[in-house]
Amino acid sequence: MRNKLTLLIGLLVFAFAANAQKLNTPLSTPDSKIWQPAEKIVKLDRAVPKAAVYTQDFSAGALPTDWQNVDNSSSGLTWSFDNPGERVLNSTTADNGFAIIDSDYFGGSNEDADLISPVIDCSSLTVVELNFQHFFKSGYGGAGVVSVSGDNGATWTEVAAYGAADTDNAAAEKINITSIAAGQSEVMVKFNWTGSWSLYWAIDDFAVSQPDANDEFAISNITAVSILEANAANTLSATVTNFGVTTQTKTVSFQVDGVEVGTATSASLAYGESETVTFDWTPTAASFDHLISAEIPADEDTSNDSVAVGYPVAVAEAGQLAQSFEGDFLPYGWSQTANARNWGRSGNPTFQIINYAPLMAQDQNSPEEMLITPPMVLDGSITTLSYWRKGVNNAYGAANGVGTSTLQLKYMEVGGTEWTNLG
Repeated sequence: MRNKLTLLIGLLVFAFAANAQKLNTPLSTPDSKIWQPAEKIVKLDRAVPKAAVYTQDFSAGALPTDWQNVDNSSSGLTWSFDNPGERVLNSTTADNGFAIIDSDYFGGSNEDADLISPVIDCSSLTVVELNFQHFFKSGYGGAGVVSVSGDNGATWTEVAAYGAADTDNAAAEKINITSIAAGQSEVMVKFNWTGSWSLYWAIDDFAVSQPDANDEFAISNITAVSILEANAANTLSATVTNFGVTTQTKTVSFQVDGVEVGTATSASLAYGESETVTFDWTPTAASFDHLISAEIPADEDTSNDSVAVGYPVAVAEAGQLAQSFEGDFLPYGWSQTANARNWGRSGNPTFQIINYAPLMAQDQNSPEEMLITPPMVLDGSITTLSYWRKGVNNAYGAANGVGTSTLQLKYMEVGGTEWTNLG
């Protein structure tokens, strides 16, 4: 049985100290690259649904006609249309303007502001969909809520909420509001923001529409681990959702660096239904920096047909890891804890790595400093770990009884929650 494990090298420093170590396993050395997660690909090339009964791209540079900008907190801080904080929104028509409430730009007062659409006539629609593109930047208590009314604003129903995490920039939302809006002549949509020196919420390419009958699938949530095993089946998955009125199936193309490696077909899905489809990919050799993606070919609405994992993917052979720390630091795939006293690299001896901790007061301890390898595949045979280390205790610390440094190797299975001491 093969287990996918990751090793942790932890350093606990109580006073000015330096420890160093080096992995010398005589296998192959991965490319020395800094591990920098790539942004998820968001392909937004269609701003307006074909059967839209109302659209707004916020191109006037001011509050659009018949829209309302409501200041519920009486703070004077409401939605803007001239991007005062110079934020970047990757919507389809961002170049001609968008709506934004920029709490970070305001800088301190409480905000509670509504952006409310005019009345929209949906009396001829049997299925109604709310579409908009946006970027919600989370943090510091900022919250956004989308609500819909079918009775001219007398009552409101919440249909979406944002706050805990950033959306994609930009995210293309498709929300089924049929139960509220179908057959109604006085439909309204409200975007409410609350915050206080929080961040911001930008909205563009708003539309209310009847979905297309066919070929209106969206794809999302592709998953793949950040390191895959060579010569073994690795499961890729993606979620497909039918936003077309007609019940239908759809084939998903899984791609590696833009080249198709396999396909998977969904079950028959009705409007609004989703399914996760999977495909097993067997890479044949160790390599790095692959972009794993999934795509729905030949769809009428291409704005939501392609999605990629949000990080580079590497392929490793079983048991293969070596690092001499001769390239950029941190090396490709390695990580460290986000403490102030981070690992660095020194040249004595050549290409060792050293954790620098400043001299501290006697009543303070430095946090545990962890340097973490990328995941490795161990095949159950005898595995040897070799490394070079050197410890130096600062004379001031030793003289004053502050303590010494400790180096501890630990390991954890990928997906685990607790580290186990190694030796």
